[in-house]
Amino acid sequence: MHTGMLHTHVLSVTLFLIIYLVKAYYLLTDRKKELGKFSKWTKIPEMVISFIFLATGVYLTTQVEKIETWLIVKIIVVLASIPLAIVGIKKENKAAMAASVGLLLYAFGVAESKSLTFTKPAFENVVTDPQSPSYDAMKHGAAIYQVNCERCHGVDGNAGLQGAPDLTKSQMSFEQKAMIITLGKSVMPSYQNMLSKPGEIAAVTTFVESLKK
Repeated sequence: MHTGMLHTHVLSVTLFLIIYLVKAYYLLTDRKKELGKFSKWTKIPEMVISFIFLATGVYLTTQVEKIETWLIVKIIVVLASIPLAIVGIKKENKAAMAASVGLLLYAFGVAESKSLTFTKPAFENVVTDPQSPSYDAMKHGAAIYQVNCERCHGVDGNAGLQGAPDLTKSQMSFEQKAMIITLGKSVMPSYQNMLSKPGEIAAVTTFVESLKK
């Protein structure tokens, strides 16, 4: 259920952003006739998408173990962009519309990177090349875990958010865990494309192994 909710939220956010980018394009290029037709055609779908966007966003926020700064900023930025978009379209105000789209794109970037500057602080000062003499698989795995896994499994692996299993009680072998991380299982998505660099799957599996009680 939680994975489906997350996918629904991502899809609704993407559609919401596409609609506003199209509107911004028409407005900023003075294609008012096309803007009017597009706004009329998307009026009902936009209302539905907006509701799903906000409803799933609120639900997913309640499932987060810890409300971090980037999430608070993202919510504020999204809320700030809405009245600007309304003014931009109704008043045909290019500056307001451009500002609204800019804020939405920023919020999207913050959500994807979980950072106000689009960087992943977990990887600062962490050697990620397995061939490096100073490489530490445990530290590399901890950084990967923090960015990709902590939001569901929690810092200690036993948060159980969004249907995630308790990693501290897992009896699976290293190979079995690596396979699940790679291919996904149940509510957990596949990470074979996201963690495709050499050593990433092995590193995060190594860290997950350390969470066992």
